[in-house]
Amino acid sequence: MRSECFNKGMSFCAGTHINVRLFLAKVVTRARKVFAPYAIEWFRPYVQAILIDPMKSGGFAFHYMLRDICITLLEWNLLAAPDERLATNFVQHLIRVAPHGSNQVLRANVDIIRLFLERWKNDICLERKILLQYLIAGGQRPEMNDRNIKMQRSVGLQLLGAIVASGYPLYDPITDISTSEEHMCGALLNNLTVKTKEVYEAAAELLGIVTRTRREAAGIIDEEFLETRLHKALKQLYRDAEYERFLNILNKVTVRDPKFLQGYSAMVVDQLPRLFGIYKSNALDTLLRYPNAEPNLFNQISRFLPKLLTHRDEIAQLKTLKLLAELLKEVSNEKISESVLPVLCQTFGGHESVDCRREYYEILMYLHKTKGMDKEPLVIRSLLLGLCDISDMVRETLQNFWHSLLSQVIVLQRIVHVLCCALQSFVSHVSQYV
Repeated sequence: MRSECFNKGMSFCAGTHINVRLFLAKVVTRARKVFAPYAIEWFRPYVQAILIDPMKSGGFAFHYMLRDICITLLEWNLLAAPDERLATNFVQHLIRVAPHGSNQVLRANVDIIRLFLERWKNDICLERKILLQYLIAGGQRPEMNDRNIKMQRSVGLQLLGAIVASGYPLYDPITDISTSEEHMCGALLNNLTVKTKEVYEAAAELLGIVTRTRREAAGIIDEEFLETRLHKALKQLYRDAEYERFLNILNKVTVRDPKFLQGYSAMVVDQLPRLFGIYKSNALDTLLRYPNAEPNLFNQISRFLPKLLTHRDEIAQLKTLKLLAELLKEVSNEKISESVLPVLCQTFGGHESVDCRREYYEILMYLHKTKGMDKEPLVIRSLLLGLCDISDMVRETLQNFWHSLLSQVIVLQRIVHVLCCALQSFVSHVSQYV
């Protein structure tokens, strides 16, 4: 009986005047929990209330009613779209109306679209033509002082990032028949050339997502359209001495794809002595994401390691220590004793930063326990001095270290004592029969 009523409601909803449909849609929105058990039946008329004539249902904008409908559909928790074609049209409509002058509202719109993409990714087939139009807004050399162009580029990058992060490819030859993969990749790469940092960094982070997913995906990909051109663009920036843009782009790409760092470590290291503040911090973050990208990284850094460690920038010093902790795993004990320990112990034994001292003592404990440097006087003396550190947390860490070490020695001594007693007893017992 209830099912028949809802079917009649659907038929009535589909054939009535737009105002009546909107009124019924508002009723469903207000009583969304009541209609939730019948969400599959009400999905079509509810969504069509917006899609049949968008201009008469609030216009081409992400207005309050559309937002309420989205929230209702998400709360209904439809794990699969009841109507794939209608779901595709609905998400495409959300993409068309996503732009907004407020960054906060824009992010909220993108987040809603991302939720639908993740939930219905097996049921909808997106055409990326509208995204391409966003990415190329303003042409090859856009005037980024124009807020509308900047907004369109930003929304295109954010939406494309949501699509790729949800498991969709950057380009689909089945749905994107009106464009080509080369055109899509070119439009994305072109955003690296704009002057606005917000836009080119967003493009770089999206490129990191794309390069990682393309590398991890099964099958053969044509790197000529994207990866080859991206490497060429980065190396050209470095040759042109545009180091700030080069480092910013590389930093954002490696946030999403750390392995992309291969081939660039030496370039980043070469710039480290010249960098200050946030730029040095970002460069160290880039190296920290994939320290194994360059087998010879320690030798490259060791040329100016004292300068890096002693420069009075606590954030950079801490990140240098973290990077050093990774690199020392492959360095010989002799080289550590000669070129690392003296400056390390002299600089950080009484350092003002608790975080730096903690990382410093972690390195020393690693050298003592794992690298076999338990006979190195400077290591032992520095670890003992740590017992007098002004930080309770540091002192507790060192106390636990020495307690564990001494406990092992005591246990070993007891085992040796028991074995000796047993051996003496055995010899005494045997001698009775000789």
